[in-house]
Amino acid sequence: MTFATTLARAGFVVLAPDLRGFRALRIRPSDAREIADAFAWLAGRPELAPAGRAGMFAFSYAVGPAVLAALEPAIRTQVRYIVGVGGYHDLPRAMRFFTTGWFEHEAQWHNMATDDTGKMVLLYASLPYLEGENDSSNARSIFERMVALRMTDPAADLSPLAARLDRAGQTVYALAANTDPARFPELLAQLPAAMRADMECLNLARRDLQPLQARLILVHGKNDNLIPYPESLALAAAAPQGLADVFLINRVLGHVDLKFSSLFTWRFWREDLPDMWKLWRVIDMLLAERVPAPTAP
Repeated sequence: MTFATTLARAGFVVLAPDLRGFRALRIRPSDAREIADAFAWLAGRPELAPAGRAGMFAFSYAVGPAVLAALEPAIRTQVRYIVGVGGYHDLPRAMRFFTTGWFEHEAQWHNMATDDTGKMVLLYASLPYLEGENDSSNARSIFERMVALRMTDPAADLSPLAARLDRAGQTVYALAANTDPARFPELLAQLPAAMRADMECLNLARRDLQPLQARLILVHGKNDNLIPYPESLALAAAAPQGLADVFLINRVLGHVDLKFSSLFTWRFWREDLPDMWKLWRVIDMLLAERVPAPTAP
């Protein structure tokens, strides 16, 4: 809400939809439908969107559902732009990174220490797909204990808890605990079928993005330890030619968090300042998209 308030103070009319699945740390294809419905409501009110058009701003996982919403025929021509920070293009590829720490760029493999957040979200997101009400309840209890342990001790051994999971729960844990990128496809294929089907629905790499009419303004930190920056490059490449701009931030942007050095250090002037200039260009592009509200008669 703080960011939405900042946009409002900058002269934007802001609607922040409360996505039910997002708050519960779940992946749901219906997230795209909820975003499209919220957008249609806003764009259909002349007092809020004078030209009947508006834009979207999305962080992290939400970039995917936002792009899918913008592809909906009912609102496609009304979406002026999408600003996406730390988003994905290929959902399984992003999952491979936050579980194993490995990503590929320009035919070279790279490794980075990842944030455990992605693994924990994967555990919670799997709960609706685990077979049987009792199984899901058991998995929830065990997964919550795993998360609690890792919050107090990042190196805690989770295998005793994992041994108490049923077969379906263990397939999810095996994927979350895996660090070998070569094993990822095999482990992904063992997830519950309904979960894999929903992931396919949210996978932008499986969609034709050429009908997209919204301008894409994509921002990604090279230090992002949850979704690797080549995902924004891939998303831009899949968009219609000339519609996407990508801003790679070398140091000050992590996943969606900013961190600056002291003003009195060489690092600030040599590294942070160029990054700040890129971010200012994004802000300038965004401010240029403002549509003045109608004046009262």
